[in-house]
Amino acid sequence: MYFNNLNYRSIQVGLTGIAVEKYVNDWIVSIEDISDKCRGINYLISDKKTEEARNMLPLENIYPITDNVRSIIFASEQTIY
Repeated sequence: MYFNNLNYRSIQVGLTGIAVEKYVNDWIVSIEDISDKCRGINYLISDKKTEEARNMLPLENIYPITDNVRSIIFASEQTIY
């Protein structure tokens, strides 16, 4: 919320073939413009109302992976959150 570097990394996965078609036509259920919400969060942060701003952020989930998958993608324990 403060635009600081995170202490973990993310991965980007590319889709090809039928996965692209399914992603576009089946898997996306909605698209929402959150520009006004982001401006509101930014305003609250600049006004030192950090708890109110934090409550406006979306819930993020951590998806643990198995040791087998970790070895396939060459991930170490430290890189997985």
